[in-house]
Amino acid sequence: MASLAIVIVDDQSLLGESLAIALRAKGMRDITWTKPERLAAVTASAHPGLAVVTLRPDPAPGGRIDAAGTVEELRAAGWGVVALTDRGAPQPWVAHAVVAGAAGVLDGSDSLDALLRHLATVATGRSLMGHEERERWRALHRWHQRRERLLERLRGLSTREHEVLHLLHTGHRASCIAPRLLVSVATVRTLIRGIFTKLDVNSQLEVMAFLHSLLTPQGDATVVSVMAESPHRCCGICGFVIPDRGSSDRR
Repeated sequence: MASLAIVIVDDQSLLGESLAIALRAKGMRDITWTKPERLAAVTASAHPGLAVVTLRPDPAPGGRIDAAGTVEELRAAGWGVVALTDRGAPQPWVAHAVVAGAAGVLDGSDSLDALLRHLATVATGRSLMGHEERERWRALHRWHQRRERLLERLRGLSTREHEVLHLLHTGHRASCIAPRLLVSVATVRTLIRGIFTKLDVNSQLEVMAFLHSLLTPQGDATVVSVMAESPHRCCGICGFVIPDRGSSDRR
């Protein structure tokens, strides 16, 4: 394995260069560290070997590794790929890297000796994960893709529709929502119809099911800023707080 070409793809020089130095100290000679934007030039001039793609929650300013695109590019060029991550890395990135063809996911807190053992395994053409583990990552990837599609629908709601959605989510009916928002019941019903259309649901029960589907696969509520790129901020699971303008009684 000492003659095997290894490319470390990382957007921060400190980690990439440190890992390259440590691997050379273990007898590895053909070690290259590169930032993602220089990857194509590096792999074009080297015989296919192994690539270690780092995934972290704290990318360098102005940079972030496209996990799936990077893995797909390397696999198409004949390289074996492993993802190096830590507990803070967003799971969608890791899942996307696995679906794109990564042979495994390495824990950044593992020892260098453990890392070398894993790289040696991949060098022989073997995967670091079994079928069941890979299927779990694939299922997580499918769930995140579906969740993003649902979030896109939420992003299409107006500020007022988000306010009404929050009250629907907490069990209020149109007759209770109207005095809270200082509008007529007819206006609330019009807003509710708009929400149903944009979310592609037909009832308040389906609204509840829609919002429940935005929970994590493990069942823990996820607070998401779905309006991060909009002047609007929604409520309930998304963090918007509606002023108490009237009765809070529910029917």
